[in-house]
Amino acid sequence: MSTVRGVRALALVPLVALTVAACGDDGDSAPESTPEGAVVLVENQPGTVDGTSVVATDVEGDDATLRITVDGPSEATDVSEGATVDIAGASYRIEAVWSEEDGDSPGSMGGHVMVVPADG
Repeated sequence: MSTVRGVRALALVPLVALTVAACGDDGDSAPESTPEGAVVLVENQPGTVDGTSVVATDVEGDDATLRITVDGPSEATDVSEGATVDIAGASYRIEAVWSEEDGDSPGSMGGHVMVVPADG
């Protein structure tokens, strides 16, 4: 009877390992490198992408909201890692979304969004 329990327990080890591995990247660390042309937006701090004002808000896990201001009020666009978004008439890929401890700047929540030109 104990052999059967041992075999069952061993069968669960790979399943648990896969589950932990799948949860490993939940947006809690910065990417190891920054691609050429990338812009890193800091949560709640205005940034500029291709001459357009962009503010990253609501950074959580691999998701965020970009508030893009062209003319007039900003437009909110929900994004997640790997998505493509139009900024100033050009396509940008959301390369990474991550959070660190509370941000250094006043109003910053510690979230970051890295956008890169989609064609490069």
